[in-house]
Amino acid sequence: MLPRTFYITPVTSEELGVSKKKIVEALIRAQEIRPDRYTILGETGLTKDAAKKLAK
Repeated sequence: MLPRTFYITPVTSEELGVSKKKIVEALIRAQEIRPDRYTILGETGLTKDAAKKLAK
């Protein structure tokens, strides 16, 4: 049995119950949602190829 402080966190699209296509779409659109905020996704957002690499 795992200690109470240990949590299993989903890290893949399958574990989250979300398709890879939706993950890619979300990563691409993320910059549009709050364009005034700086994020780790950069100032211009992600290309489709970059989003696909992250979604793996």
